[in-house]
Amino acid sequence: MLEIGDRIRIRREELKMSQDELAKRLGYKSRSSVNKIEANSRNLTQSKIKAIADALETTPSYIMGWDELDESIDLEKLKQDIAKEERAEELIVAQYGEDVWDALCMYIQLDAEDRAEVRGMMKGLYRNEKYSIQDGLKHA
Repeated sequence: MLEIGDRIRIRREELKMSQDELAKRLGYKSRSSVNKIEANSRNLTQSKIKAIADALETTPSYIMGWDELDESIDLEKLKQDIAKEERAEELIVAQYGEDVWDALCMYIQLDAEDRAEVRGMMKGLYRNEKYSIQDGLKHA
């Protein structure tokens, strides 16, 4: 099964579109972001997948590879899960910003050991005087 980046590259090439052109359509300053996406080294939000699908004149289903999914997968549950994720993204981005959503998306992909390491690094930062005076961080 192809990865998201592979489907993006294939569709872009079908349209005879350069990485520069796709970057421009997506609002990126250079093709390096598209290159990272096609290399599967970037996490994509639901809104970015939609924007890529629009730019490539295809559907988010194609980009995500849902057209290739095994028939045994409960598509209705998958749609509900995605709707929940989209709502969670909206709430988190509205409250804390896009960078917090991106950090959360990266964090949840880590294994338990790496998550513990990230939490340890964050706790180390909380010991910094600038955080110790803020409410809510004293007991972190």
